[in-house]
Amino acid sequence: MPQFVPDGPHLPPPDLFLFLIPVSLQCLLLHPIFPSTLSRLLRFALMPLSVAMSFATPYKYAIEPRNQAVGMNFIFGIMGAYGIMKSVEWGFATDLLPYTWVGFEGKSPAEEEKAAQEKGNAGGADNEPREKKVEKRRRTEEAQREYLAGLRRKQAAEDGPIDIIRSTMHLLIAMRGQGYDFGATTTQPFALEHGPFLRRLLLEIAWSHPLLVLCAAILLEPPTSRDAFVYAVLPSLNAKHAHTLGGCVTGLAMGTAVFAALTLGYSCCTLVTFVVTALVRLLPMPEALTLPRFDPREYPPLFNLSSPPDSVAKFWSVQWHASQLTPVRFTGPFRFLALNPTQRLFRPLVGKQLGRALGVLATFALSSWIHEFGLATSTSTLPPHSPPLPSLIKWGGSVYFMSQGVGIVLEGMYTALTRRKVGGYGGVLWSSLFVCLCGGMLYKSWMTQGLVREVPPVRYWTWPRFILPLGCLQPPPLWMNSYPTTYGYERTP
Repeated sequence: MPQFVPDGPHLPPPDLFLFLIPVSLQCLLLHPIFPSTLSRLLRFALMPLSVAMSFATPYKYAIEPRNQAVGMNFIFGIMGAYGIMKSVEWGFATDLLPYTWVGFEGKSPAEEEKAAQEKGNAGGADNEPREKKVEKRRRTEEAQREYLAGLRRKQAAEDGPIDIIRSTMHLLIAMRGQGYDFGATTTQPFALEHGPFLRRLLLEIAWSHPLLVLCAAILLEPPTSRDAFVYAVLPSLNAKHAHTLGGCVTGLAMGTAVFAALTLGYSCCTLVTFVVTALVRLLPMPEALTLPRFDPREYPPLFNLSSPPDSVAKFWSVQWHASQLTPVRFTGPFRFLALNPTQRLFRPLVGKQLGRALGVLATFALSSWIHEFGLATSTSTLPPHSPPLPSLIKWGGSVYFMSQGVGIVLEGMYTALTRRKVGGYGGVLWSSLFVCLCGGMLYKSWMTQGLVREVPPVRYWTWPRFILPLGCLQPPPLWMNSYPTTYGYERTP
């Protein structure tokens, strides 16, 4: 049985970030200053090194001892998976126009066409012939490509060395693509002025932090303690029903904790970026050498839950965090590595609708791999389970993510058969039940494999765990009032 290490945990060395060197060089070569043929050749040549280093990094470097920091090391695994995806995307990319910075001020042909469509839809029924729509879309796409090509020519002619480095770093960290052609540029209804923007960030931190602490307190209690509490509150239940209800509550806490932790982490990082940018700009240095002015339009909320999800597709494509999906189209590597190639491969064989369905499933398969890679790297040094875990537990994460793709495909089939979109109160009930009930497989898999392994329950916490952002999930012995001999193995669903 594992023992706590009094002098741990030990942070990984700076070598953790070495994989960013070849990845950053690939990103640099996307700049229009480089001839397209040379850029493509060098990016492809760097790809094997980028992929190999991104793959090996989370296996080599982590918070030690690893058995006490599985959840935190899971993040390093996700970081390595993202490096692999970007390496492959940038290595094979031939069309560089989507990586053009378009900003938020100008009106591109695509944005003008979208605004015209919205104005026309607001005016009533659209009776324009299909052939005319197709021709108009083709002309808009051609105009958009020429517009992007003009921006890149201007950038190649005007950017100096410092501008090129700035541009590279900006694209490297722009996971959501705000302001780039490959991402979304919509900023409404989010606050754009610094004052309202800062208030929004502080409000997000104010509600997500206590919510995460509450969920962590539920998750970190062993089932025996949890069931005893449920039985004490509802003494009319028998032991079996109390255990079932306790499992449902803990499963819901798992999903809510992920939502709260992502919101809290993103909001805190955005706040730090806001403050650091403001402080650096106060330093007496030339404008060319300082950081650009902070633009809130690049940092919209991570989640859009202004209304309940009325379909599984809406939940994942509009409301969940936009590092994966955005309305209408998948962003970055998900579109490049999964959606588009799958559709191009299968559409001629199975038709447009089935080809798109397979593309959606491929996208969720890629998302499954990201999370499985993160879990595999964070548990790579732990002893194997004996007896081996059932397949549904071991691969429960993949089953969950693939089930969400199946849910979206089922909604597409419903629309094709009934000519009605999933929505309304029935859609809210369907999507809520489908997302949450399928989440039980994810919860059982991740908890059984040790995602919060040996993170201390509430009775061992000291005050910093309650008040520091994400402090409740930190590995021991930080901020503990005593050291138990062991726990964690009893934390199985």
